Amino acid sequence: PPQGYPPQGYPPQGYPPQGYPPQGYPPQGYPPQGYPPQAYPQSQNATNVVVVQPNPVVMTVTQSYVGDYYLTMSIIVTVMCFMCLGIPSLICTIPAIFLSLAAREEALRGNTILAQQKGNMSLGLNITAVVCGILFYVVLIGLIVGVQSTHYSYYG
Repeated sequence: PPQGYPPQGYPPQGYPPQGYPPQGYPPQGYPPQGYPPQAYPQSQNATNVVVVQPNPVVMTVTQSYVGDYYLTMSIIVTVMCFMCLGIPSLICTIPAIFLSLAAREEALRGNTILAQQKGNMSLGLNITAVVCGILFYVVLIGLIVGVQSTHYSYYG
């Protein structure tokens, strides 16, 4: 007899036990994984389906710069006329300011031709105001010198 413990009726180690079901999950009746092969019909009445995506919508936004249309020049010339070029020149510069503002509004509406015309009229009024202011001083200086020369004479 072998030495040690007597055999207990257990199978020897290293061998799978006899009479047990195989390891793993038993079949559950589910279909096999994956897609089954598809059989395509061999008929002549095949229908073609064409999928077309809609064209992208393109929006064009134009943002134009609205010019000054001589508004800054009109304001500066108005201040200069008020200070030193003479009050009569204000007859031209104040309408020039209003024409410049009207030109900007026309440009915002998109009517660039009318805006350009009103801007040019504003420029013309500003130039007229400066020329009139300078002529006002030339005439004023000429009158002062003329009056001075008639009152004071070297000859007596």
